[in-house]
Amino acid sequence: MADHLRKLGLEVRTGVARTALWCAARRYAGRTVALRADMDALPVTEPAGLPFASKAKGLYQGKETG
Repeated sequence: MADHLRKLGLEVRTGVARTALWCAARRYAGRTVALRADMDALPVTEPAGLPFASKAKGLYQGKETG
């Protein structure tokens, strides 16, 4: 993830909170945007009816999950 963000021209710091990274989008000076994303791949069942909801099923700890 850090390499990809650097290729986009963003300032990246790794080693933040052990597994996190910090990224600054300096070209957007004057505005502040915060984004938090988890990449731990835990199973999530999304609310039904959302146009972007995944329909994929998988196994997690021996149980079928979204």
